Amino acid sequence: MKGFEIAINDKELISIASDRILCVTLNHYSQDYELNICGIDSKFNCLLLDKKFHAENKIKVKVQEKMYPPLEVIPLDRNALIEEYYTLKKELISNGLILE
Repeated sequence: MKGFEIAINDKELISIASDRILCVTLNHYSQDYELNICGIDSKFNCLLLDKKFHAENKIKVKVQEKMYPPLEVIPLDRNALIEEYYTLKKELISNGLILE
């Protein structure tokens, strides 16, 4: 499994991997930068990092040929997620935070 090792300001170290696609993008908005890391594996599309930076910040991205697999992969139960969505939606409507 290949992946990326990302160092932020030579301090914060992040290692990420995916069994399919891993994408690192750096977006520039006026004076700020935004680093997004997304992964697509066999079943999920995941946002792994979404962080804002300034021009003086230092970001290093290194490709890692060997990444260790996770200790455990827990699949999401889509039916449970849909049920939770409708429960939360009902609660937000009853609190007047969203419209039907």
